[in-house]
Order: sequence, then structure tokens, then C-alpha cells
Amino acid sequence: MYQRRDFALCVWDTWCGRRKLNRSSDFLHVIAVTVYYRDIEDLYVMRKESWFYKNYVPKAIPADLKRLSEPERRVLIDNWADAVRTRNLQSTDDKLKNIRDLDRISLKSVPPWMMDRFKEMIDHYVCGQWLSSIAIGGIIAEYLSFHLVEEYVKSNGIRRVIRHSRKLGIQKKRLVALRELGVLTESERRKLDFVRDRRNEYVHLNTIRTPEKTIKEDSLKVVSTLTEFLNEHRLSLS
Repeated sequence: MYQRRDFALCVWDTWCGRRKLNRSSDFLHVIAVTVYYRDIEDLYVMRKESWFYKNYVPKAIPADLKRLSEPERRVLIDNWADAVRTRNLQSTDDKLKNIRDLDRISLKSVPPWMMDRFKEMIDHYVCGQWLSSIAIGGIIAEYLSFHLVEEYVKSNGIRRVIRHSRKLGIQKKRLVALRELGVLTESERRKLDFVRDRRNEYVHLNTIRTPEKTIKEDSLKVVSTLTEFLNEHRLSLS
């Protein structure tokens, strides 16, 4: 392991123009522990393709918005859209195809906060913001698990929940507890656990090699899985 880390350090220092390795504990902790063979190519790609990015739109907006005419407002919004344009920008046809990808949506008795997050999740998928769509899906799944625990306590008391208290702090174990309490079926547990797994894969990202096509496919799977869960599982609003 030391040799792999030492090799990574040497390459890193060569790129950074260092003549001698910086052996400070902070440097070793941040770099040596995290940079391995597989990361060298990724770091090289990022360095090779580095871009300068400047965005002056925020400074063009006066404190008093009443000073802006309607045409000026539209120009600023258009300029902002150009400034944050990414390679995943979806054309009108792309968005229509993405909307067509979505399953039937027929949610019932969904808390307002969750409904808004659900709409954000599907809209981010349609607009090509697939990483954020996956992240929001993970947020919804965690909210769901806490909500279901809370509703179980309201209806059945806390005694049985206490037996599972050690499991309630981690999403994976919390879903197991909900299964054991009879709140979730095995199929429902697997759906929420799938969302948890995909969310963790991308939120705790340690490589940039995942193709955009794969990210989009995983985003759609997360959206479809949560849609299916919410279509079938009626939530209490008490």
C-alpha cells in the first residue's frame, strides 16, 4: 500500500512542480490516503482539460430590481442560462424524450415537502441534471424511512421500535427495521435500498470515469423506483 501511495505522491508532485515531497501529516492524510493508481489518470485528465470560468451576471443585477426594465430582466436571465450551460444541456426534443421515459405518476397522500422534492427530482432528470436527480432521490428515500418510523410510533407506540433503536441511525439498517416491524414489504424495502445504494455510489464519488450515459440510466432507475414505491405505498399524513 505504501508503494502505491508513494508512487501517487511522486506523480502528484511532478505535476505540481515540486522538487521535494512535502511530508507534512496533513498532506499525507489528504493525498497519500486518497490518491492511488486508478486516480492518476483521472487527475491527469482534470489537469489537462482545466478551464477558466468567470461569471459576472450576479454583479450586473442592481440591489433595487425596480431599476430593471422587463427586457433587461430577460437579458440577465438569458445570460445566466448561458453562463451555467453544461455539456448535458438538453434540447427540446431531448426533454420530450426524457419525459416520455418516465413511468405513470399517480401519487396519493404524499406530504407537500416530499411532493416538491419529487417534482424537483423528475425535472432534474428531464433537464439533464442527473447527478442532482439521484441525490434528491436519496434525500426522498431517507425522508420516507424517517416518516414511516414516526408514523409507526404514532399508531403502535414506541415499545417495539426501541428494540430496533441501534438500527435507526443508518438508512440501510433503518429499512431492515421497518421490514421487521411489518411497515415495509420485502419488495418495498428493496426498492428504497436500491435508491440508497445508487445515491451512495454517486454522492460518495471517488472517480470521474462513469460515462454520462450510465449516470442518466441510473438517474432514471432511481426516479422509476421511487415513483413505483410512491404509487403503491400510501403514506399517512397524520
